[in-house]
Amino acid sequence: MPRSWPRAGGFRAAGGPKRARAAPVRAKALSHLSVKWPWIGEQLHQLHADDAGAPEGTVHALRLSYGRPGEPRPQVELADALADVKVFTGVRIRSEDVIDSLLVRWDGTLPPVTPAYRERTRRLLAQVEPLAGLAVTGAWVAGTGIAAVIAHAREQAAELAGSTTGVEEEGRA
Repeated sequence: MPRSWPRAGGFRAAGGPKRARAAPVRAKALSHLSVKWPWIGEQLHQLHADDAGAPEGTVHALRLSYGRPGEPRPQVELADALADVKVFTGVRIRSEDVIDSLLVRWDGTLPPVTPAYRERTRRLLAQVEPLAGLAVTGAWVAGTGIAAVIAHAREQAAELAGSTTGVEEEGRA
């Protein structure tokens, strides 16, 4: 495994269906989780690198995203993913260097965000806002990506914790 990895947290393939077909990569995105969230890299090192005597920063977690709305579900093998990693990063990973891999299907993904979707979300948030002790969060309102969802959930929780409602008073009794 090469020692110098790109320090970027992620990469995206060219947008749009026409560009995606012409791209030299099948994945639509790569997330370098070990860089994006350093605690993941630290835990990976504790779990795996120490056993092999590998220097810190040589065990990585990568997530590649495949598939586009309206297209058939892609069949992806480890070799396909490793080829896409090379295109995105310039780093060649041999399959025997992979500690583990997992294919996860997310069939319940959010629809593409359209002006109509934003308007429906805005209306729902306006209806929920006056309800004391209630907050809504999740990718549908915070935006996609775990970082956006976590930040939004923390913000909503802090607002709820700072409020004084009948529900909170009952919980303290």
